[in-house]
Amino acid sequence: MENIKISRKEFDEFIVTLASLGEDNRKSAGSALVDYLETASRNPTLELGTYVSKAVGTQLVKHDAYVENSATGWAKRGRGFQKVDDIRKELEPGFYAAIETLAGPFLIPFSVTNDDILDLPGEKTANILTAIYDFYDKSDTFKALNFLHKRGMILKGQPGTGKSVIAFKAGRELIQKHGGIVMYATDPYAMDSNLQDIRSVQPDTKILNVIEDIDMMVAMYGERKLTAVLDGESSVDGIFTLAITNDDRILSARITSRPSRFDIIETVGVMSKEARISFLQQKATSLTPEQIQVWADKTEDFTVPMLKELMIMVLAYTYPLEESLSRIKKTFMSKFVDSE
Repeated sequence: MENIKISRKEFDEFIVTLASLGEDNRKSAGSALVDYLETASRNPTLELGTYVSKAVGTQLVKHDAYVENSATGWAKRGRGFQKVDDIRKELEPGFYAAIETLAGPFLIPFSVTNDDILDLPGEKTANILTAIYDFYDKSDTFKALNFLHKRGMILKGQPGTGKSVIAFKAGRELIQKHGGIVMYATDPYAMDSNLQDIRSVQPDTKILNVIEDIDMMVAMYGERKLTAVLDGESSVDGIFTLAITNDDRILSARITSRPSRFDIIETVGVMSKEARISFLQQKATSLTPEQIQVWADKTEDFTVPMLKELMIMVLAYTYPLEESLSRIKKTFMSKFVDSE
């Protein structure tokens, strides 16, 4: 394994791909990287992208910053120049992954599929989304109070309860109605530099800054840089920061008990029966209304991934419903009980 090398290009593409995946597939992608390192030592012709695509069903997100011999112009940075393959006056509205490379900060666009965004009913979800949407209309109020126009929210709860879905829905709304930028960051340094870059070029663009797995960010990078960014150290305003965590116990009071950093902390629980019915109506279109009602009755406390697995077992592999329910509850629900 000591002779296997992953290029900076491949590694950056792998990191960007992770940022565009849901929490379940992110673990599969990490396992694929380990598998690649072990297998490639015996077969040097194998490519990292092959393993990732097999593990999560998607190709590596191509890192256009590394396209060779396709430059159409020069971009000036400081006193120097760097060849580039395209020049844009502004970023197009959309989802972006923030990374930091040897060449500096980069924002890599990625797509969000319909599987990632579901319209699930529920008062809690509606209140969370309203709090985010209302923020962007308060710019003049914040300015009159002489405060930076920034606000933060933490969504916590067990895996699969729909926290990422809420973030995607909020992002879609910002993009479609306000032409905004939705930035996903896993590194506080890349987050800070990219936020500054966006604001310096597009001073009025609305930004949703999403920190998926903030507990992992703190575990890897510590709190100092993150809290500095949240405090507005760089004076970047017009930003709503939405942090997501499956386990907030690692987050200290310096993060959770300072309103200037995160003003709202919401617990996202498992789906209500109404939400489960809505999910099944959108995804399990072959089921009759009567069958959907039976499934909803039998899936109390199920998460989104559990419902997806139930659909696959029953509708794709034709396992009996009761057997599938029993296997899912035994395999997955007991883990949450044991961890409490």
